[in-house]
Amino acid sequence: MSSLMSISTGVIADDSINCHKAFEKGTASMKTIEGKNFKELQLSRKNLVVPLRAVKATAKINGESAPISTDTIFRRILFHMKSQLQLELYFGFELAPYPLPLFDDDGMMRKSRKSELYKLFTPIKVDFTVNADYVVDGGFLLHRVVWHSGEQFSIIIHKYVNYVKSNYKSDSITIVFDGYPEDVAEKSIKSAERAQRARAMSSSSVIFQEHTKATMRKDRFLLNDHNKKCLISMLTNKLMDEGIHVKQALEDADSRIVSTAMERSIEGGNVFIVGEDTDLLLLFTFHVAVFEEPISNVFLIKPGKQNQETVVYSPSNCRLPENMRKHALFLHAFTGCDTTSSFFRQGKIKFIKKFMADQNLLIRPLFFLTRSQLLIKLQRQAFTL
Repeated sequence: MSSLMSISTGVIADDSINCHKAFEKGTASMKTIEGKNFKELQLSRKNLVVPLRAVKATAKINGESAPISTDTIFRRILFHMKSQLQLELYFGFELAPYPLPLFDDDGMMRKSRKSELYKLFTPIKVDFTVNADYVVDGGFLLHRVVWHSGEQFSIIIHKYVNYVKSNYKSDSITIVFDGYPEDVAEKSIKSAERAQRARAMSSSSVIFQEHTKATMRKDRFLLNDHNKKCLISMLTNKLMDEGIHVKQALEDADSRIVSTAMERSIEGGNVFIVGEDTDLLLLFTFHVAVFEEPISNVFLIKPGKQNQETVVYSPSNCRLPENMRKHALFLHAFTGCDTTSSFFRQGKIKFIKKFMADQNLLIRPLFFLTRSQLLIKLQRQAFTL
């Protein structure tokens, strides 16, 4: 007996699915209303067309519904099974096309709350308005400045430049932007994170010049990588005309921001990284932990907004034990970051507390640390040349 099957999902239709008979069902419904007044019309549910998506391709696991692909599972079982005795063994595993503790129902990485990591640091009091070098996260800057649909881009660019000059009054300001390569081969797995951010809301590409008026809100405009790339290019020229240094990474700028701040710190003055992303703070803490000589003149400024005050952080005020700080990146990545999945209902702080309580776990990250520590020290030596 032949059955309907979805090519994309492998779901097989049951007897209730009749979408392949849509024409016949529609014709039957039309015949029942011929010659009747509109107010007297009544359509029978027996002629209702039921599509393939009505099939529930789920299985109950520990009381929760998990999506399954019956065709994929059946093919895998046939491929691996060598005897009927193994059938019970294979059905003892979770019937899902991907590990649900790491991915959601749509197959996307589960995301953690990175802001929890601020709890690992105690804010400090330091004057960041006098004799300071600033390294500003360009992504933070793009979203920080307020502008609206209908404004000319020349005015929008002026707002960005004015924000930088009025908030960071220094002769040494460097703004580091993300890169947006068009070549797929140059893209890293950070591209998956950007695709996930744009999943809830899409945005079209816009061709614009300085005299062009914005036709959409800022949040929608910045969802499109092409729009960001063009805006950064236009903004870079204006910032450089004002004597403000601008850098752009190949793709993600976090590492470039921290390395720029560390390079500036060698000159002896206070250096302030400006941004909201906890990745910056964790990268910064990791760099300081692996250097043989302490660095006490680099700080992170998290600018306030609305009722929140501006907060300054330093790796020296990290609540992690000193022997754990060099594992900061490992703990961050293992519990979910922009390029890795988090564990279902397992927060970062909860995992870190368990990690610190188990002495056997403390030696595991050493494998990941050795090569990274060597590279960081080589970079440090290059800065001093």
